[in-house]
Amino acid sequence: MILSHEHKFLFLKTRKTAGSSLEKCLLPHLNPETDICTGGSYEDDYPSLNYPSGWNTHLELSELGVLINSLQFLEILNNYFVFTIERNPWDKVVSMYFWMQKTRPKVFGDMNFSQFVRFKNVHSIGLDTHIYFYNEYRPNKIYDFANLDPIRDKLFQKGIDIRESFSKTRLKNNTNQTKQYSKMYKNENDIFIVHNRFKEVVDFMGYTYD
Repeated sequence: MILSHEHKFLFLKTRKTAGSSLEKCLLPHLNPETDICTGGSYEDDYPSLNYPSGWNTHLELSELGVLINSLQFLEILNNYFVFTIERNPWDKVVSMYFWMQKTRPKVFGDMNFSQFVRFKNVHSIGLDTHIYFYNEYRPNKIYDFANLDPIRDKLFQKGIDIRESFSKTRLKNNTNQTKQYSKMYKNENDIFIVHNRFKEVVDFMGYTYD
């Protein structure tokens, strides 16, 4: 999550959607006295700013009140540009698979993809609507991971130029492995399992399995 008071925007960080890359690019543009960046906890040099180590790095909108007062929270909801990123869930699950194999090899190292799809904890990791849906409130914009250029353009309008750096910076995403995610799905049941678990996102964003 990134909260910038100077530029009046709030970025809600979902999983496997280049959120850490965006945080790294935006950190130099944040006010070290007032702004917040949740950062991360893996071995890569994930940035953080005014955020306690060990807290949830994918902070939910409903949890923001822990860090700021209620009046300021309402000011953000009413007057700041609030945005997040979503990703086709079939692609996201593939990305999570490779990420879990890399970061938790003792649990996932010998697990094939079909087993991973059925693993009981996998889908709760990737289902991120709770991060940005708050009661009846929705972000001003939910960008699609497949096209992140509009984020750079929007931030440029706000006086932040990360057009070049964001294109080059991808801390956690292995785009070569997920570029053709359909190759990972060997049977229709795996496709159905992902669709059923992520149905809210599929319906809301209009995603399809291609």
